[in-house]
Amino acid sequence: MDRAKAKRATVRQLFTKLVTKIGSTIELPINERFTEVNKVESLFDLKNQLIEKIDELKKLDNEIEAIIDLNDLEGELIASDEYRKNGISCRTEIERCILLLEKESNVIPRNETRNNNDSNIPEPLERRVVDENNVIKLPRLNISIFSGNCSEWLNFWNSFEVAIHKNDSLSKIEKFAYLKTYLRGTALAAVSGFALTDQNYDSSIALIKERFGRSDLVISCHMNKLLMIESVKSVSNVTALRKMYDELEIEVRSLESLGVAADNLKRNLSTAATLIATTEWQNCIFCSEIHKDYECLLSSSERKGVLINQGRCFVCLGRRHTAKICWKRNQLCRSCNKSHNSLICNSRTDKENCSNYLKSTETKSQTEISLLCREHKGKPKNSVCLQTFTAGVQTDGGETLFIRCLCDGGSSRTFIKREAADLLGLKVISREELLIYAFGNRIGKRQIYDVVQLSLRNRTDPSREIQISAVVIENITVGEIEVPPDWVRNIAFERGIELADTGDSEEVHVLIGSDFIWEVLKDTNVRLNARLVATDSIFGFVVQGSERESNCGEVHFNLLRVINEELKYDRVKDLSELEVIGLNPKKEIPHSDLEILEAFEQNVTYENNGYGTKLLWKDNHKGLNDNYEIARKRLFSLNKGFKRDENFYSKYKDINNSQLVDNIMLEINCESKNDVSKGFMPHRGVVKELKETNKLRICYDASSNANNEMSLNNRLDCCPNLNPDLLKIILKFVFYPIEFCADIQEKFLEVRIVEEERKFLQTLWGEDGGTNRTLDDHAVRILRTQRLPFLYKMTFSALNELYANDLIRSDYSLKETVLISKEAISILSEASVNMRQWTANSPSLSEMWRETDLECRQSSSDSDIPLKDLELIWDNKKDTLKVAFNLLQHLSDKIPTKGVALSACSVPCDPLDILIPFTVRIKLLIQKLWENDFTWDEPLPPDIEFMEWPHVLTCMQDVVVPHLHFSVMETELLEVDKSSGSSHKLYCSVDNFRMKHPNDVKTNFIVSKSRLNPLRTVTLPRLELLGSVALARLCVCLNKTFPLIKEGSISFWSDSQIYLHRVKSVSILWKHYIQNKENEIKE
Repeated sequence: MDRAKAKRATVRQLFTKLVTKIGSTIELPINERFTEVNKVESLFDLKNQLIEKIDELKKLDNEIEAIIDLNDLEGELIASDEYRKNGISCRTEIERCILLLEKESNVIPRNETRNNNDSNIPEPLERRVVDENNVIKLPRLNISIFSGNCSEWLNFWNSFEVAIHKNDSLSKIEKFAYLKTYLRGTALAAVSGFALTDQNYDSSIALIKERFGRSDLVISCHMNKLLMIESVKSVSNVTALRKMYDELEIEVRSLESLGVAADNLKRNLSTAATLIATTEWQNCIFCSEIHKDYECLLSSSERKGVLINQGRCFVCLGRRHTAKICWKRNQLCRSCNKSHNSLICNSRTDKENCSNYLKSTETKSQTEISLLCREHKGKPKNSVCLQTFTAGVQTDGGETLFIRCLCDGGSSRTFIKREAADLLGLKVISREELLIYAFGNRIGKRQIYDVVQLSLRNRTDPSREIQISAVVIENITVGEIEVPPDWVRNIAFERGIELADTGDSEEVHVLIGSDFIWEVLKDTNVRLNARLVATDSIFGFVVQGSERESNCGEVHFNLLRVINEELKYDRVKDLSELEVIGLNPKKEIPHSDLEILEAFEQNVTYENNGYGTKLLWKDNHKGLNDNYEIARKRLFSLNKGFKRDENFYSKYKDINNSQLVDNIMLEINCESKNDVSKGFMPHRGVVKELKETNKLRICYDASSNANNEMSLNNRLDCCPNLNPDLLKIILKFVFYPIEFCADIQEKFLEVRIVEEERKFLQTLWGEDGGTNRTLDDHAVRILRTQRLPFLYKMTFSALNELYANDLIRSDYSLKETVLISKEAISILSEASVNMRQWTANSPSLSEMWRETDLECRQSSSDSDIPLKDLELIWDNKKDTLKVAFNLLQHLSDKIPTKGVALSACSVPCDPLDILIPFTVRIKLLIQKLWENDFTWDEPLPPDIEFMEWPHVLTCMQDVVVPHLHFSVMETELLEVDKSSGSSHKLYCSVDNFRMKHPNDVKTNFIVSKSRLNPLRTVTLPRLELLGSVALARLCVCLNKTFPLIKEGSISFWSDSQIYLHRVKSVSILWKHYIQNKENEIKE
């Protein structure tokens, strides 16, 4: 050990001499003999010697520490640590001097040698040994400086981690010293409090990673940069386009490196739906249930306890302050005139407080309704941020109150609101006569004003304050100056900026004019985006500017929405748009609908020979209003109509009685309304004289609500569209020779609502429709719904041949048809579903049904059987189909207007487009009416020949389509002819079956589809292309409907030479729209 100590003492002496030599070398001035290159070379040599001495001392210290006595270990470690610190400090000084000299010099020392052990130590300059004749200095590879911008974090950390953080040859103290040299701004401030120790290095790395390196912050920062990229005004500005493209590429690549794929980025564009405000149903602040605060059932003492626990004010119920410093402390209770909120008053009962509060809110103007838009994930359009901040002011009593101030460079004086001056107890120091001009006024107001003096302090650092004098006025501004919204705070946080305005109120108490504004503001400006700038002040950063995009955040609006709804002109484009032709590929079911279906499947139960299900709640039914008073008022209002029309009452009563008999409704015996709970639905009668059967229908209003509460419909999920494809059902029905149909009797009666859910489906009905009695007279009966029609569709959605009430199908053999009918009856009978009105085009099949006691259609003399849900008429004896015209007779009695014409367009329901030559005329007429901008009720001029169209269309009732009648064997000889065409008015496609026999060839119409030409000018080749696309989509539809048809038996016909040339050419030669359509046709 003595030998080791002696050797270490010698090495320490040499180390001290070397450190002294290094210091003298650094201090040597540059001259002609001792140039910058010479000095750099000398410093590099000394640096290598220093590293060797440090390593040698470290090795000797480790040997001595292993054998030294424990009592002497502490002193030994302290001495060793002093030499180690001196070595690190000396080495840092050498590197700084070298870096400074390299910046001023343009050459590299020629005979540069480096220690092999120093190969991993980071150098500020990439150094190479070069030839004597090549002394050009290469550019340095530096680690980027990090100032707190999250978008620069990855570049900084990746380079720092490789060069320094994972460099094992550096101690943690050295790494910490390097870290501080590469940090600036808020990043440096975050670690400035840490001393230079090993443990603090790990803590500082963890801190800056948590504050600036979180992936969500970095992703959000890059997304904001994407959204803030300036748009290019002109397509001819190539430089701006290239710049925008490069900026997009940079941000997208950065996001991809963070695991955010470009394909998964959703577009967050504002749509017309952004203008519709959706009311947010906020929770009660007292019990957290979903209802208004004034409807809470907690007592006044319990409410006070909740406010105390949540740290809320007893006056305004706001957070982060008490009633003593509340600006609304002068607002008195309506019950006892004391300074507290009426909702926590002890002098009145909770019921009286609630009713009193309701009276006061009902007197407010409708324009004061405050809506909270939750679906609008964006900044308010054209929102403007002004330079506002929060400052503390000390009162005479030593209490500190926080006020909100606004910096206004357009004002020559500083003002304070009188209410704030009185509350702070500020003394008047002088009085001045001022002439004040309001904005936009030419005549000023001359008046003597009080002048007070106050001291504004930083809310976190009281030492930062300013003494100002302010003119006392009644009001600074009538409007509300918005607090910087969350999206501004998020951007500021990403830049490491803390905003000075932290107030909850939008009221301004002090206006800082030009006389003191530059004592408040500093010189530092930080641009947050193209229109928003943050300026440093003694109170923190204040923001000013605007933003017109809509990207993030939760926004409050005061909104009065007035709607004058008209059918927009662009809706007529549906008559010419190819995408609404009805042949688009079936889209995948949305994920939200899949969740609804999955929840429904879990709720469906089968017991007692029937299905039962629950309601499809969105979340839960808490906070659902019982709606009893609305249902009661609607019933008594309906009762007045019963008195005026006894026939109306009689029909209404019959429907109600039949629902009770059919067990649709169940009467609840109770003494009063308190014996039942949950939901009541008002009801009314809807009369449609055009209906042939049930002209009166009772509608139950599940959308009604009281006091803006949530209705039943608000709480339930919408049923997904589960209707099968109507066109495919009709085509399958006319394909095979044996056709049959059946009707399901009152199908929805067989799907029950489970017992615990029926309490939400209650309604009221009076015992006597001719007397308006009160509830106390027990004249109101409570009925409870047990079945709902819309849930049937989901329950039986697996049966693809069911469309609404009808089973519609065809088959190729009599034996197969009988088997299918028996299986259908057996399956549905297990669910207590009765199938009736069996009808077929085969007398033998009808006879077999009657032998098995099936309920067949009795009117055998009437061959026309209406398929009411398909709006078609089937002649089961002649095997033909024709379009139904039930409503045309009512058009002759009406004055022709645009509204009547639109109704007439929807009269002939023609799924197969049998009557295209005639129905296209009314579509062209409607297109012309919208083009000439007629109003809804304006009589049409004589030149619009509307009334001739219904008369011509009446003659079309005799147009029929014969059935196809192909067997399975015949499908091998079956061919399909497809043709398309276009004109200056429309483009269409038609499909026909062609059957080749030995002696002749038979053809039969299948289906056709047409669209009007757009109002804008479209070339004929484009129209021919659209017709061919419609033809290709019809082909896909037929292949899926009739899989037995072979692909080789399908022929395509077109008389357009231009289109045929396009099909044969390479699609890449055309524009993107043409390419996509061509590819769709070829596929």
